[in-house]
Amino acid sequence: MPNFQFRIPLNRSIFISVCFALFSFHSSSQVVNIEAQRIVTDTTGWFGDVNGDFSFQQNVSTIYSFNAGVHAEYKSKNNKDLWLFLGTAGLLKVDSSNFANNALALALYNRKLGKLLRAEAYSVIFDNHVTNIRVRWVAGAGPRFKFLDKKILKIYAGIPVQLEYEESLVSDVATTTQARFSPYLTFTFLPVANLKLVSTTYYQPRADDFNDYRILHVDQLKIDVTKKFAFSIDFSYLYDQFPQPNVPNKILALSTGLKYKFR
Repeated sequence: MPNFQFRIPLNRSIFISVCFALFSFHSSSQVVNIEAQRIVTDTTGWFGDVNGDFSFQQNVSTIYSFNAGVHAEYKSKNNKDLWLFLGTAGLLKVDSSNFANNALALALYNRKLGKLLRAEAYSVIFDNHVTNIRVRWVAGAGPRFKFLDKKILKIYAGIPVQLEYEESLVSDVATTTQARFSPYLTFTFLPVANLKLVSTTYYQPRADDFNDYRILHVDQLKIDVTKKFAFSIDFSYLYDQFPQPNVPNKILALSTGLKYKFR
């Protein structure tokens, strides 16, 4: 995360509350762990999960923390078509200062073309005030390959190409439109029935300048507590060779969450 200059008096209890809120943040950067959202099931129809939390504290300062997310999927009766929808929003506010403020909406379509090959198309739009992104809209498509599909280990890879439109919160930074490759490799490890680890790495160079690139790595450990509730720990790492002004090249995020699954 960027370095912040705190201009408000923070005693130890406030500092701990802010750190806890940051640790609990669900939608913390440009990194979206789509692979961890995919629900492995032979069932058709609608399914998904929702999550959210809100906290408030008032002593020397007033602290608000809000996070919410909804994830829904629809699988066709022929098991060949899959639609995935994801929406998240988050806010961490101390008095009049926003330390994190972002929202995201994603739609993805997956079509089985054979035993080992799928075609995918997706669209994402989000903002992130911490990383000085007023809005970024991404649309992409490409093939997805199944390398391994065992009970305890699944390996997929994709080679999508995407178009990005981005507006900065910094007034003198020009709006950009660029094409990027976004190849990725993802592992899903299921050692026991109620535990799943998903690890995905993306490499996103600009199509016209490979010196301008991003590396994204995301991990999620999810533990099914009951049939309806699951606990998750998410880690993400983003390296951006040319981020927005006053934003570091490297951003790390760690979050915990509780999800309610619906059918």
